[in-house]
Amino acid sequence: MDEALKRKILEHLANLAFNIQSFEDIRPPSNSSVFVTRESGTEEEVILTGDLYEEFDDLLKLLLEKAGWDERVSQQYLDKRLKNLITTIRKDGQAKEVKDLAPYFDQLIAELNSFDTQSVCIPVLGIKTDIDAFPVGNFTFRRFTKELTNKLAKKYREIYSSKNSEPIEESKVESFGRNLDIFRDTIVAERAFDYRIEASRALEIAEEELRRVIDLFRYVIAWMHPHRNVESKDRRRPLIGLQGEVHQGTRTTFIFSKTRIGSEEKLIGPLEPLYLSAADLYNYGQMEQIGFFLISNVLGKPLAELSPYQEMLIRSLRLFSDSQTQYERETEFLGMFNCIENFTNPDQKIDGISKTIAFLIADTPVEREQLRNEYREKYKTRNKITHGSRQIVILNDDLKSLRTATLKVICWMIHHDEKFETDDDLRKWLEEERLKIWPDGSASKK
Repeated sequence: MDEALKRKILEHLANLAFNIQSFEDIRPPSNSSVFVTRESGTEEEVILTGDLYEEFDDLLKLLLEKAGWDERVSQQYLDKRLKNLITTIRKDGQAKEVKDLAPYFDQLIAELNSFDTQSVCIPVLGIKTDIDAFPVGNFTFRRFTKELTNKLAKKYREIYSSKNSEPIEESKVESFGRNLDIFRDTIVAERAFDYRIEASRALEIAEEELRRVIDLFRYVIAWMHPHRNVESKDRRRPLIGLQGEVHQGTRTTFIFSKTRIGSEEKLIGPLEPLYLSAADLYNYGQMEQIGFFLISNVLGKPLAELSPYQEMLIRSLRLFSDSQTQYERETEFLGMFNCIENFTNPDQKIDGISKTIAFLIADTPVEREQLRNEYREKYKTRNKITHGSRQIVILNDDLKSLRTATLKVICWMIHHDEKFETDDDLRKWLEEERLKIWPDGSASKK
């Protein structure tokens, strides 16, 4: 760690440790943090108030952001360890100057270096495959087979035996295996960390990264299953999400009138998962055409190595993914336009957005003008919804055409990743190309 940064951290730590007060000594204001320390059977409540409360947050951010600890420890873990460290320094009473705190801080660093590498397995619902394993981004997606259950049970036995002098009872191994049976025939996404990291932080990072992979799969689903009715959530179309986010069941409703009473039952949830065959994943057909493997490679990069353009691509996939989980037509409509707007200049008006869409997805000059006019009207509808107009009707055909256009725009952006370094590069290029077609802002005569 840089010495100047370490000195700054120690100064924050000293100010907190030397000025912290016992809870019994003062009456805490609302902007205070009270925490309990237990040591050698004793218990003491100490408090951070006012400026110290804010300084503790500053120290937390300094370690997580500037020192880069965010990659290795969770905020919850570091919050607890810092508070324990502060109260330990206070109780010892040996430290009088900033330099005296170095050994305490070095112990915290040593604790971080004692973490183990981790592997996180997260169940994903809505995918089916006949392949035992395939990679996407930083993950290996695996079928949870009987063989995998046995492998994990064996690993459980080895870990237990290495920490205990007595061999583990086979009944415990069998119990562990039965707990794994709930995942049988499902897909799990495994994220392996090859550096030392706290377990809870590994889970946080894995879930954050898996969300981005799920965004990619929802993009794939929209291409492979283009028909979708918002209200009924067309059950032919797969839904994908983490365990607990995808549901299937029966909904029963009762309908009353003056002369009759009736009920209606309908099945809720997808009829089938997204099926990925070996041909999809290895023979490169439609999956390659829509840019699946290109984005998979982007998602496998550390965040610090992503270009601004690639960060924009990931944001756009998130916006599109969120739009596809909506039940209201208007919300999906707005979400897809938000996705397209993410690629354009923030100050562009109706004509700029419609020209961008037409330029990127039209095959002929005639189609370009048709699309330009069509999306001028759609963007006017988007503005009316945004400003609270209630007299708006969004048809399924409106959603279908906008969804197709959004998918084509995203696909174009994915395949031009190497052309642009930043989102500003893209927007400048788009402006130049649009002016070649519409130099005076009017329709092209071509």
